[in-house]
Amino acid sequence: MSRPPLARPRDSGRPSMVRNMRTGRGRSNRLAQGSATLSRGTLSADSATRRPRGLEVNAAVRVVLVEDHDLLAEAVQAWFEDVPEADVVTRARSIEEARVVVKRLHPDVVVLDRRLPDGDGIGAIRSIKAAAPGVAVLVTTASADHDTVARIDAEGGDGLVLKSNNLDELVTAILRVASPE
Repeated sequence: MSRPPLARPRDSGRPSMVRNMRTGRGRSNRLAQGSATLSRGTLSADSATRRPRGLEVNAAVRVVLVEDHDLLAEAVQAWFEDVPEADVVTRARSIEEARVVVKRLHPDVVVLDRRLPDGDGIGAIRSIKAAAPGVAVLVTTASADHDTVARIDAEGGDGLVLKSNNLDELVTAILRVASPE
């Protein structure tokens, strides 16, 4: 199945918002940026537990998906089969399982559902980042307000992607937080 190029995410017909999580300022941008609330760019490229950036030009961004709903997780994993820039290396269904796989695999990005069976994903950001220093964490949620964005920022999260966005926008957000330069 052929997909549109990543540089041009599908136009969802609604305006997009890109928000700097440090300043809280945003700007409208319809296609090039996607509609994810995106990163502060705080990844550490020199962490000993991470693959050094720049050495593997064609290396895919390694992603751990933390999602308890099978339908959504399977759809995301299937979508990423045709995305050479990113690879979903595994899926976790809970915060505890996420901590274990993140510590073992040291992915580049964790896509973390906000509501999981064993707790609030936002509250788990620090422990996930502690399990693999340098990992970027994107939170996914069905809805968010200013307080949600502030909590994600305060916990050290790198971005927020609404589940109402399309999958191209999720890919764009993952690639941005993985390469904040």
